[in-house]
Amino acid sequence: MGARAKRFGGLIAAFAVAFVGGGIWYFLNGGFGPRQTVHAGKGVAIEIEELSFYNSRSEKITGKVYRPASDTTRHFPVLVFCPGLGTSAKVYESYYKDFASSGMVLYAFDFRGGAPDGKSTSLTLKEMTLGTEMDDLETVLKAIRDVRYVDRHRVFVLGASQGALVAALVAARHKELMRALILLYPAFNIPDRVRELYPRARDIPDSAEFAGNMLGKAYFKEAHSLNPYKKIRKFDKEVLILHGSADNLVLPSVSSKADSIYRNSELVMIEGSGHGFSGKDRKLATETIISFISDNL
Repeated sequence: MGARAKRFGGLIAAFAVAFVGGGIWYFLNGGFGPRQTVHAGKGVAIEIEELSFYNSRSEKITGKVYRPASDTTRHFPVLVFCPGLGTSAKVYESYYKDFASSGMVLYAFDFRGGAPDGKSTSLTLKEMTLGTEMDDLETVLKAIRDVRYVDRHRVFVLGASQGALVAALVAARHKELMRALILLYPAFNIPDRVRELYPRARDIPDSAEFAGNMLGKAYFKEAHSLNPYKKIRKFDKEVLILHGSADNLVLPSVSSKADSIYRNSELVMIEGSGHGFSGKDRKLATETIISFISDNL
């Protein structure tokens, strides 16, 4: 890997190029603005900075890093966060400082075309598919291991809803890219819902609303042919699944089925919670995830 840094009016943009599996992965570290240091309580300081990766087609994937500010020489375990359909990473910000203050790096990014307010470029919601989101996550996982403060051997992936489905599919395809997998109310039911709407693939329109988002034909066609349960069984590392017992968008039985398929999984059902955690349920989920990561370092 080679690297060059240039200063533009006080802003330092560090570009690096890494050759991975025959492709070229570009990443821009800290080039969008200065670092911000915030206090997460109990005397713990967190540094926040924007970090973007470029895939082999020079398409940008943008996110933010949250990391402990106390030690700039250590290599920390990293937790990569994947947001759900139609939502950007900022929706889940209530989690991030807690993870970073526990002694890990948290990287939360926006999928290209994943949300109307997402910062990643080159795709719209109508152009996004599960496949494009899988490509984005693979780009991130292959590049983030080379960030100077990341322990490349301790990479964890956390996904929510559709982001959890995408994370699970990537884990099945590239288990070598992660240490363990964490799924929040994983939307493994998306293909079933698409097939209920369009029993025959040829009836899929050019665009249609789905879960409150206007999506394109490519999204529906890809989901229509997908059997996620068949694919996820290939992942044999540790998996933590958290689901709300009152979730009516992704029924708890969806996670129960996934738990029965994975070889090394734990299902935590959060009583009374719906599709998304808040308050004491979010606190319980955060503590459970931190404990799981600590047990798998």
